[in-house]
Amino acid sequence: MDPFEVRMQFLGHLRKLNASQTSIQKIVGYALKHFARCGEDLWDCVMEECQKGSLNTRMNILHLLDNLCETALLYQSGATTPSSQAPYIEYVTRDLEKIVEYVVPNSRDGLINFQSARQILESWQTKRVLDPIAVSNVLEDLEAKKTSLKEIPATRSNTSAAERDEIFKRIEEDRERHKLLRQRRWNVPTRVGQPYATASGLGRADSSNPSTQPCPNITNLSDYVSSFDVTYRLRSPS
Repeated sequence: MDPFEVRMQFLGHLRKLNASQTSIQKIVGYALKHFARCGEDLWDCVMEECQKGSLNTRMNILHLLDNLCETALLYQSGATTPSSQAPYIEYVTRDLEKIVEYVVPNSRDGLINFQSARQILESWQTKRVLDPIAVSNVLEDLEAKKTSLKEIPATRSNTSAAERDEIFKRIEEDRERHKLLRQRRWNVPTRVGQPYATASGLGRADSSNPSTQPCPNITNLSDYVSSFDVTYRLRSPS
């Protein structure tokens, strides 16, 4: 395939992304396979989809990047001629602030993605997947943003059937994402002795460890919505 075909096929995969491990691994494998020739172009696709996608899509992309970074580190460690940087790690580090701004936007709805985004960032910091200093700076900004988001007045409006479907889809995909995060959180060992190991701010309390963050016990839509401190009013079907 030429670079244009690689890009178009990758965009097709991204637009079908969901929270399942199968969907994520398919895209990770494709991105690593074509990194040498088209890595920067494929990364541009990721950023474009993250910018314009729904909140749920953006969260799926962050989980995709979590898997991609850890797989890239394993790929690098097993390479016969390892490079100085694992595939895509440089891009994620460079654009991390922008990614988090997309995933947790400056609106009250941004609270929906706040907890999951923080868990992934703390995992990256703890396991030194990315430069812990860079991650720490983004985490500080994210914590500051949480306060400002809570001060934004909640809007109350009728919710269409399509919006209700999107909310229920979000519930199911959040369950899948929490399950996968628990399964994968210790897959990559801490990068002891690597350049990132000297960074400060790594000795956090257990509250920074994703393993200590419980998965929300969501049994219905009302519990789900209230768990994010976002007010919705669902119109009963006529």
